[in-house]
Amino acid sequence: IDSASIRNTCINKRKSAGGFLWSYSHEVSLYQRKDAKKIYQYDNKMNLVTSFSSLGKARKVTGFDIRKHKKHSNFQYNYYWLFESELPK
Repeated sequence: IDSASIRNTCINKRKSAGGFLWSYSHEVSLYQRKDAKKIYQYDNKMNLVTSFSSLGKARKVTGFDIRKHKKHSNFQYNYYWLFESELPK
């Protein structure tokens, strides 16, 4: 990774360099898509297990590719997956 790419990332001219985030300070603001939908994970008795800020984050944490089947079924990998708009009121 060349130093110019790292510097440009540190001064916010680029989002990353060499696949890494770089910063002059210890605080790094991670990019979050504005259209990301929060998703909730429930067990088979509809007890909330956890929630994720997006499908991508859920995949990274759980290893489950929910996006692939979500349009066909809310029940996958022995869990129910619901977007905020699908939650019971």
